[in-house]
Amino acid sequence: MSIERIDHPLQGERVVALSPGDATLAATDWLRRPNLFAGRALTAPTLQGRQRWQAGRIAQRGQALTAGVVRGLEVFFVSEPGETASEARLLIEPGQGLALSGEDVVLARRAECRLLDLPVVAPPAWLVAQAPGEAGEEEATDLGIVHPRSVPVDRTLADLRESAGSRLPPVGVLVLQPITLERSDADPDDPCDRCPCGEGTEIGVDSVEDWRTADGAHLLWYPWPVEWRALPATTLRLRNALAHTVFDAEAALPHGQALPWEAWGLPIALVGLDDGFVPRWVDRASVVRQGGRAREERLQLLPGAAAASRLAANSRLPALWQARIEQFAQQIADLGEPLPAPEVLADPFLRLPPCGLMPKSALDLSTVLEQPTLSSPFFPPGFELDAVPVPVEQLDLALREAAPLAAFDLSAPERLRLLVPVTQASWEPRLLHRETVAPEFQQTVDAFVLRRSRELGGRQGLRRESALLHRALTGRAQAVPEPFDDALALEPESLAPWGPPPAGGGHVSALRAGAHRHFFDGATQTFAASAAELLFAWVCLDPDNPPASLMLEWRDASGWEHRAYWGEDLLPAGRPRSGAHPFRVAAHYHVGPLPEPGRWVRLEVASSLVGLAGRALNGMAFNLFDGRAAFGASGARSGATERAWFGHVLPVGARTDGDEPWESLSHNDLWAPFEPNDGIVPTHATDVPAGGGHVEAAAPGVHQHYLEGASATLGGLTATDNLFVWVYLDTNEPPRELMIQWKVGSDWNAHGRRAYWGENLIGWGASGTPSRLRVGGLPALGRWLRLEVPASALNAVGQTINGIAFTLFDGCAAFGACGRIAQATPGAVGVRAETVWFAGTPPAGATQVPAFQWLGGLDMIEPTPAARVGQSIEVAELLADPALAPLSERERAQLPLRGLEGFMAYLRARADRADDITDFGFTHMQVDMHRVRQMMMSTADASRLAISPALAAIAKSDSAITVQSLI
Repeated sequence: MSIERIDHPLQGERVVALSPGDATLAATDWLRRPNLFAGRALTAPTLQGRQRWQAGRIAQRGQALTAGVVRGLEVFFVSEPGETASEARLLIEPGQGLALSGEDVVLARRAECRLLDLPVVAPPAWLVAQAPGEAGEEEATDLGIVHPRSVPVDRTLADLRESAGSRLPPVGVLVLQPITLERSDADPDDPCDRCPCGEGTEIGVDSVEDWRTADGAHLLWYPWPVEWRALPATTLRLRNALAHTVFDAEAALPHGQALPWEAWGLPIALVGLDDGFVPRWVDRASVVRQGGRAREERLQLLPGAAAASRLAANSRLPALWQARIEQFAQQIADLGEPLPAPEVLADPFLRLPPCGLMPKSALDLSTVLEQPTLSSPFFPPGFELDAVPVPVEQLDLALREAAPLAAFDLSAPERLRLLVPVTQASWEPRLLHRETVAPEFQQTVDAFVLRRSRELGGRQGLRRESALLHRALTGRAQAVPEPFDDALALEPESLAPWGPPPAGGGHVSALRAGAHRHFFDGATQTFAASAAELLFAWVCLDPDNPPASLMLEWRDASGWEHRAYWGEDLLPAGRPRSGAHPFRVAAHYHVGPLPEPGRWVRLEVASSLVGLAGRALNGMAFNLFDGRAAFGASGARSGATERAWFGHVLPVGARTDGDEPWESLSHNDLWAPFEPNDGIVPTHATDVPAGGGHVEAAAPGVHQHYLEGASATLGGLTATDNLFVWVYLDTNEPPRELMIQWKVGSDWNAHGRRAYWGENLIGWGASGTPSRLRVGGLPALGRWLRLEVPASALNAVGQTINGIAFTLFDGCAAFGACGRIAQATPGAVGVRAETVWFAGTPPAGATQVPAFQWLGGLDMIEPTPAARVGQSIEVAELLADPALAPLSERERAQLPLRGLEGFMAYLRARADRADDITDFGFTHMQVDMHRVRQMMMSTADASRLAISPALAAIAKSDSAITVQSLI
C-alpha cells in the first residue's frame, strides 16, 4: 500500500483498496525475497528475482540518505579559441553519487567525450524538423509543466540540434543515469568464441557463454525545459539567473517531488553554450547537491492560497542552502586571478546568496573604522552596509542561521552586514568602532612603545657584544638573530619609532649640570657643504637626563662663529647683543625645540643659515646645558643622499678638547648609547684609504670574490714598482690565510700571479714561485694596512693586469684601493704617490664574480662586522703585551683565531712539548757522558767514578744547565 500519510482526509474518506491486492501479486514485486532452501533448483527467474530484491533493498536504503554527489564527478570542458562545436570535449573526473531513486552512480575513471556525441533527453516534437512558421507545443504553453521526454535510440545532441533548430535552448543539464547492462567476457576477435560448431548439438554455443549483469552510468544531455521555466532574457547574467531559477523552484518543491532532470539520474553540471554550441561556462553548484548524508529535515512554507498554506518538513533544504553559497563562490573563482575591479566584478550577478564569502576586493576594509556606513562599488547605491565582529568559533552558527533567508536582489534596496571574524579573546561588540582616544592615554601609549623599541635596540647591542666576547673567549662564532627575531615574543616586535641607529658610530657627552662641551679642531681632512645642502648631526637625547638646550658649532678658517641651537636659549656663545646686526644671527641661530628624548633624530640646518655655504670646515663642537646626549655621524645632506664627515673616528689631523672627554662609540654602542660598555672598546681605524672599498664576508674554508676582463687595465709596471692592496682584517673572525691574485691574459692558472700572507693553506700554484709566493705573516688585525709585493717578484714587469681576486681561508676581511706604487727609496722623505686602479667602484668592462659588496666612505671606518661592534679589551691588551714578544708571528696569530681559552691551551701544548724535548736531551746527554767515560777509562775506573761526588751531583741535578756546569 502507499506509504504516503493522509494528513487531512476528506469527510467520509476511507481505505477502499490495497495495492498489491494479495500475496500472489506481491510475489511478483521486488519486495518479496525468494525462498531459497537446500535442494531447490536455482532457475534463472529465481536468481533474477533474488537480484531484483537485493537491488531494490539497496536502493531503498539509499533513499534514507540525501541524493547528490558524494565525491568527485567534477566537469570541465576543453576547447581552444576558434574551435567549433564539433571539437568541444567534456572531461568528467572519477567520483560517486546517489541518485534520487537511491541507486549508486559510480565513475571509476576519468571520462572524456565529444559534446555533440552525447545522448539527449528530448520531447518527441523536437525529433521532427519544424516547418517554417510552425510553433512547438513547448512554446505555446507556459504552465510550468514539463512535457514528456525520452531518450531516442541513436540520436545525439548533434542530431537534435539539426531537428530541433531554434527550439533547442543553449543550456542543458549533464545527467549521469544509473543503468544495468549485460556483459560477457567473450572476445569478439577470438575465432573460438565465435565458432558455431556446437550449434544443433546438446552443448550449444550459448551454454558456455558467461553473461553477467553489471551496473553502469549513462551520460545524458538534458536540454533546459523551457516549458517549465523560460530562459532569462539576460545574456551577461544568464548563469547567475539560471542558478537562482533552479534554487527558487527547488525551494518551492513539496516533499517527495523532484526537479525535472532528477528523474533521469544524477545531475552533475549545468552547462551554458554560445551561439556555436561551444561551452561557455560549467556551473556545478546550481544543480549539484551534497549527497550521501543523513537527511536533516527543515521546515518549509508550502506555496498555495493563503488559507491553505502550511508548514511542512523537507530534507532537501540544507543541501539547497549550501548550494547557494557554493554557486556564488564558484562563479567568483571562475573569473580568474587577479579579480577585476569591484564594479566590474558585480556585472555577472543578479542575485546573491543570503550568506557566503565575499571576495576581498569587493570591499575596502580600511574604511570600516573611518566611516559610520560602508559603501562598495560591488553593491548598488541602494544597499545599506555595515560591519560587525564575530568570534571565529561562532562563524558557522552565524552562517547556519542566515542560510535559510531569501537571496539578495541587486535590483532592489537591501541591507547587508559584513561579518569580520576575530578570535574569541579579542572579540568585543565595539571592536570595529573607532574610539576617541584621550590625549593623555595616547601619549602614555606612545611613551611605552618608544621605551619598548629602545629596549629592543639595547637588547640587539647586547646580543652582538655577547657574540663578540663569546668568540674572543672560546674561538667559536655565535649566531646573532635579527632585532625582531624572538621566539618568545608575544606580538610582532619593531624598532620604530626609536631606530635603528645611524651607521658609522659616534660619541657621547658626559652627564653634567649646566653648560658642558666637547669639540675638535685643526682637522686637515676638511669638509665643505654647498648652499643647497643641509648640515646635519644625528643625536639621541638621554630620556632619563635630557638637556635643556643643545648647540652645534662649526669652525672654519675664520673661527667658531657658526652656531645653531635647539631648545631654550641657555648657551650664550654667539648670542646677539642688543641692537646687533643681522649677520650675527648665523653665530647664534635658533632652529626649534629639542627633539623627543630617547630617539635617534637627524638635526638639520641649512648651511647658508649659519654662514657656511661653500666654506671648508676643520672643527665641530657639541654643547649641552644640563643632561646628556649621544651623537652619531655628522656631515651634509642633499635629498636622500648623506655625505658623512666623521662618526666615531675623527677626521685626519683633528685635535680634541673641551671640559669633558671625547668618548667614542662604535656602531654597536649606538644601540644603547647611555649604557656602560665594559670589556669592549671601539676599533679606531686609522689611515683609512680614500675612494671606498669592498668586503668579503666570513665563511669557512676557501672563499673569494674576484673580477676579470676589465677594459680599464693596470699596466706600465716596471722593476721599481710594487703591486699594492689596502687590507683590513676582522678582529673577531680573522682569516688564517690571505691571498691576492692578479690575472694577466685569459687564464688564471697559466698567467696567474699569487701572493699570500699567513699559513700556506690554499694550494693553488707552486709554492715559492710567482704562482704562490709567501710575503709574510698575517697583517695586524683591526687596522687598514697597505700590503705591497714587488712586481718583479711576481714576474709582472711589463705585463698588463685585467683581473684581481681577493681570496681568504676562513674569516672575514675588507679591501680598499689597489694598484701600483713606486718602491721606497732609502733615505727618501715624503709620501709615495699611489696609482690607483680601482677602489669603491669596479674598473670599466670588468665582470664581478660574485657581485661585490661595496663599501662607501663612512663604511670604510667600520668595514667588517667586528669593527662595527668593537674589540675585546683583554684580547687587544694581550696582543700588545710585551710578554708575547718572544712568540713567533704565527704563534701570536693564534690568539684571535682560537680565542683566549684555545690560545692558552695552544701555549700549554707548546710548553709541554718544549719540556719533553728538554727532558729527552738531558737524558740523552747523560747516556753520552757514560759512554765517553767507558771509552776513556777502564770499566773499574768508570765504576769508581760512578760513586764520586761529582757523579752524585749530576744524578741529583734537575736540568741540563747543572750537568753542563759540573762537567
